[in-house]
Amino acid sequence: MGWLVRIYADQYMRDYINIIRSQEQDYTYVPELDEQWKYDLTDPYNDSNSKVTKNEMRLWKAVKDKEGPFKIAGNPQWKAYSENLKKLFDYVPDGFFGVKEDQAYNLFLTGKAATMLGTPASYWQLPKDFADEEKTGATGGVKPFEYGFFNMPSMEGPEVMAPARTIQIPIGFYGFVNKDAKQNELNVDFMMYLTSPEGYAVYLDAIQKSDDASLSGAPAIKGITLPDEMAAAFADFKPIGNTEGYTSAANNLARGMWDYQPSVQDWVGLVQRYFSGKLTTDQYLEQLQANIDKYMEPAMKEAKKELSDLDHPERRPPQR
Repeated sequence: MGWLVRIYADQYMRDYINIIRSQEQDYTYVPELDEQWKYDLTDPYNDSNSKVTKNEMRLWKAVKDKEGPFKIAGNPQWKAYSENLKKLFDYVPDGFFGVKEDQAYNLFLTGKAATMLGTPASYWQLPKDFADEEKTGATGGVKPFEYGFFNMPSMEGPEVMAPARTIQIPIGFYGFVNKDAKQNELNVDFMMYLTSPEGYAVYLDAIQKSDDASLSGAPAIKGITLPDEMAAAFADFKPIGNTEGYTSAANNLARGMWDYQPSVQDWVGLVQRYFSGKLTTDQYLEQLQANIDKYMEPAMKEAKKELSDLDHPERRPPQR
């Protein structure tokens, strides 16, 4: 749900970029990017970090000043977004908020849930798990069924600014312990092999034969050829734009103050009360605003920033 609140808030708050983008006098300003950039809601990658730079200090200042979409309580955009998202959670069963990831997967695998939120890896893992007694909880597994996938459906309404985007980032990471020059050379040789057509074919064959792992998505490696069935399936995973990794109103406020954990934890209880009908939308937004106001300064301190830095957001904050 933490993904969904950020993804759908993004539809209503795409104008955040006009507030936090770097200005000419800012320490973050990159002329070759920022002089060319134009605000364009028809481009789902318009606010990409590769197209326009953002000034984190302008974001903190916007939160403090409650500017534009960084104002929560009394904001029609926040209200429309929250009420629309609440409709979706009207369809979840009692106890939904206490369900763990593996339990949610089991509900879909056994046909007790109609949909689940996942990554393309699920498309290839499901066939392996139908016969898995441990994952299904059924002797002999469960009968396979047809399934498909779809992107985040877009919300609609007068406050919506643009179609839905999703969390579209590369996943899967490799790391090496820095031991000595000889070992490092071997590590680099291995990575060169793994990312070659020959080496990746070995990896692809192994992961498809594995019981507990699947290919997470179409590989972003040049020269790789996938099996026809896999290539056809991945071709239907159409990119719709990315929300992840942006310092936006959606990412930084929709589930509490940034990733500051005391704020996120308070929000978890708050949103459960809202989705279960114990709070009105206005009450929810007022309490979310209070959460942000309460934790903004501690969150800044955790990030080694001070309120005094906001007096001059164009300046690089001092090292602390």
